[in-house]
Amino acid sequence: QEALPFFDEYIVLNPTNIVGLVDRGVTLSKLNRDYEAIEMYNKILELEPNNQDALHNRDISFKKLILSFKK
Repeated sequence: QEALPFFDEYIVLNPTNIVGLVDRGVTLSKLNRDYEAIEMYNKILELEPNNQDALHNRDISFKKLILSFKK
């Protein structure tokens, strides 16, 4: 959670930096903020439609959300 402000500031300065966006998405997912992570991965896919990291991580976040609704 402490890393999020760093990523937020970095993304403001570098809004199209894919690595920073992916790292922020992963951090959000690790904090179980998967809806926000999915939004981040979608933003990456707008910039780079075939980004495998974003596609893979978005699938993981979707699965985590589905499982959370089944509980």
